[in-house]
Amino acid sequence: MKPEQKQKIIYACIYAAAVFAAVYGIKYLIDGLAYILINMGSMFKSAADVLIKILHVFAILVFGLVTAYILDPLVCFLSDKFHIKRSVGTGIIYLSALIIAVFSVCGIISRISVYDKANFTNAISVAFSHYQNKFSELYTHITDFTDKYDYFGIAECIYDKINNTRFDHIYILHRISTVLVDLFLGLILGFYFLKDKRLFLRRAKYIFRLIVPKKIQPHIIYICRETDSVFSGYIRGQLADAVIMSILASSLLTILRVPFAALIGIITGFTNIIPYLGALTGLALSMTAAVFDGSFSKALWAAAAMLVLQQADSLIIAPRLVGERVS
Repeated sequence: MKPEQKQKIIYACIYAAAVFAAVYGIKYLIDGLAYILINMGSMFKSAADVLIKILHVFAILVFGLVTAYILDPLVCFLSDKFHIKRSVGTGIIYLSALIIAVFSVCGIISRISVYDKANFTNAISVAFSHYQNKFSELYTHITDFTDKYDYFGIAECIYDKINNTRFDHIYILHRISTVLVDLFLGLILGFYFLKDKRLFLRRAKYIFRLIVPKKIQPHIIYICRETDSVFSGYIRGQLADAVIMSILASSLLTILRVPFAALIGIITGFTNIIPYLGALTGLALSMTAAVFDGSFSKALWAAAAMLVLQQADSLIIAPRLVGERVS
């Protein structure tokens, strides 16, 4: 056989093999696309579950960073003022916060046991059942209207979602325990961020110099420093305002003998960081506690005290604390 004929046969074999491989490749590609289309719902669900878990871990990390960022001035103050290590200063702050939390929880439990010695958990369950029945009554009242205008069954879906919502004690305890574990892990990360702040900053600067071009490094550093100055001043001013408002609200409610005065004052002070939420929260909680204590006149006095305190905060306290720090 001549070499030219051998070469043609080889080319024909290669061509046939390539066509055969292309056909089977297209077949497997079509099968893969069909499989993806058929199982797209489950695949999206799996991807969403993975994304949620990643975001969950990322949220814990962000909480630890935010905690370290907020508490860093206190740690710096202790380490500079008393010449102690950062780890010792961080431990002192965390121990103080733990003692305050334990005393607060013990106080809440003792007050709850006074108001409901029989079964507080049963009272919560009854309250949930009551509100679920209220949703059922509301659905009954608006059925006629939705039958006329709700062509897509949106109200039915909403009602089913509400009706199928789990209010059992095990589910509630599971959700509470999950949140507490996340907070605990975030606080642990915040502790290590605070303790090893200089180490983390050195590593961050090293990575920054490797990634960012040298020409724009000074500009980015300047922007970051200015942002940190304004942002940290705003946050610390808001926290100082929250502490002062907590003390004032607790003192006023204690003078008026409103139940849970300290707890309501702390919640009012720290929700006051969000505009309007602190005022509404303090007003609602103080009036509710006073009404449950059996005194409508005390509820009115508590409402008046909260309104006066909010006006004082808006006109005097907040401008001095927050305005001076960000100016």
